[in-house]
Amino acid sequence: MRHSILIFLLIFSLKTSAQEYFKLSITDFQGTPDAKVSFLAYTQWRLNYRFNITVLNKTYTPEFKVVLMLDKDASWIKTNEIKKERLAYVLNHEQGHFKIGAIAKKELLQQFQAFTYSKNYKAEADSIFQKVVTKYKTIEQQYDKEIHAAKDTVQQYKWDAYLEESFHKKFVTDVR
Repeated sequence: MRHSILIFLLIFSLKTSAQEYFKLSITDFQGTPDAKVSFLAYTQWRLNYRFNITVLNKTYTPEFKVVLMLDKDASWIKTNEIKKERLAYVLNHEQGHFKIGAIAKKELLQQFQAFTYSKNYKAEADSIFQKVVTKYKTIEQQYDKEIHAAKDTVQQYKWDAYLEESFHKKFVTDVR
C-alpha cells in the first residue's frame, strides 16, 4: 500500500525574500539596527524545508524542498555610522553571511537525500536540520571573529575566496 503525506515544516514569514541566494543591496536591510552592539550590520538568513513522504513496504522515501530566505526585517545596517566608501566593504561582508546560508542549504539537501529514514522520519529530518544549521551558525561566528579581529580587508578576502570555493563544492567540509 502506498501512502503519500505532505508535511510542511516551519512557517514562511511574509516579510522574507524567497528569491534564494542573490546579491545583497542596501535595500535588503530593512530592520532596525541594534544600538547596543558594536558591529555595523546584521544579516538574518533562514532555512526552511518541507517534504513529501512516500511509504511503500515500510520503506520511507521523502522528497525534500529546502528554501533559503533573507529575513529583511531582521537584517539591518547602521547606515548613519558607515562612511560612503566603506559601505561596499560592509555589504560584501554581509554577503558572506548570506553565502554561508546558501552553502548550508546545499549541505542540508545533500544530507536529507543521503539519509535512510524510518517511521520516525519527522524527528530524523529535524535532527539533520538542527545539526546542519548549528554547524553553519558556528561557521558564521568564526567568520565574524576572524574578520573583526583582523580589522583589515586581507582576512575578508581570504574568507571570500574560501566561501566561494565552498559554495561551488556544495558545502564546507571542515571549519577553517
